[in-house]
Amino acid sequence: MANPNIRFPILRRLVIKDYGLFPGKDGNGIDHKFEPGVTVIPGVNGLGKTTLLNIIFRLLAGPFDPYKSTEIQLTQRRLKELKYFDYFSKRDRAATTDGVALGEFSFGDKKLAIERRLNDLSITALKLNEIDLQVEELERPEDEIWRLAGCSSQYDFHLVVRSVLFFLEEKTPVVWDPVAQAEIFRIIFLKADDALELANMAAKIQATDSNARNMYDQLRHYVGPGHGFAANVMVLARGRLLDRQRRADLERRSVDVLRELAQRDGDLVQWPATLEFPRPPSGVRTQWCHGAPGIVSSLAAIAPADDELTGMMTGGGELTWRAGPLVKGPGLCHGTAGNGYAFLKLLDRTGDERWLERARAFGMHAAQQVRSARGQHGQGRYSLWTGDVGVALYLWGCITADSSMPALDGI
Repeated sequence: MANPNIRFPILRRLVIKDYGLFPGKDGNGIDHKFEPGVTVIPGVNGLGKTTLLNIIFRLLAGPFDPYKSTEIQLTQRRLKELKYFDYFSKRDRAATTDGVALGEFSFGDKKLAIERRLNDLSITALKLNEIDLQVEELERPEDEIWRLAGCSSQYDFHLVVRSVLFFLEEKTPVVWDPVAQAEIFRIIFLKADDALELANMAAKIQATDSNARNMYDQLRHYVGPGHGFAANVMVLARGRLLDRQRRADLERRSVDVLRELAQRDGDLVQWPATLEFPRPPSGVRTQWCHGAPGIVSSLAAIAPADDELTGMMTGGGELTWRAGPLVKGPGLCHGTAGNGYAFLKLLDRTGDERWLERARAFGMHAAQQVRSARGQHGQGRYSLWTGDVGVALYLWGCITADSSMPALDGI
């Protein structure tokens, strides 16, 4: 049963004045009252629909964001205040804006009117049931908003508004994230005091766990590009960071490490996720962030004349091919597209066209995975490393035989 004290805000009226993007009729801005039911605002691209949605969102959320805007954590209890906010000025193509927005919202049987400046999102007026709350006398005017919603904290209110009520450009992936779902359920189904107690308990457990790991030296030494050795080597080997002698030394030492850590089975080569994980079958990963695909896509470009390294790289590629596409999903990190980049890197290193054929086969499978996921969830996943954007870039790489991984090889 849902928490009966939770009251989602319902927009009843929106007023926008002195904002160039919405001049309104005769320059008087916008003053619109919303009737019960569904309101549709159609318009061509560039008309300001997203800006309008963000104004409504910021009337409620104010100048605050989570520290990680695209990730929800059970122990993240704080918001960061945006000291410099120029979103609406940029949308108006101005250095600043004198615009003011006012929103009238219903919170259950209570009515709250919020007025903010669009240049810094400061509250200029608050009225509760038509009674002026005298903003200048309030220590924290923002508290009047989230408390009216029945939430246990400003963070909880912000999370519900951002993740449930609005679909913004930086949409938190609640659909795929069990941690995000647990947080939403905590807020909606528990009473405010219980919701706050559970959040504090989770934070205490994580702090205790982190202290124990540090105390007893349980930190991991990662091998792959997601968190460790391969990524460090890839960065150092790029461009002109090192002179010729130091680069040659880096490549020699890297080949030594790869040889020492390689796990071989005939012509197949794999690498462990960390130095601490036991040898196969436990602790094996075959994906970009851990295992052969990531090692190959990160290090196939170094020491191009080293035959031993070529043998290890092709062994890792062969393992990736025989393992097949990942069931986790189509994306770059722990997904089919990420593994496929190993084949494109081997095409560059060896010139063997079979790697391009294999890359394209993975590409077609990744595209089908995207289609299946959209059919299952009713929407795409709009992110680079775990979503459809990364898959699209990989497909383009398959078409053009371009092995450059997004961001990593393009900076």
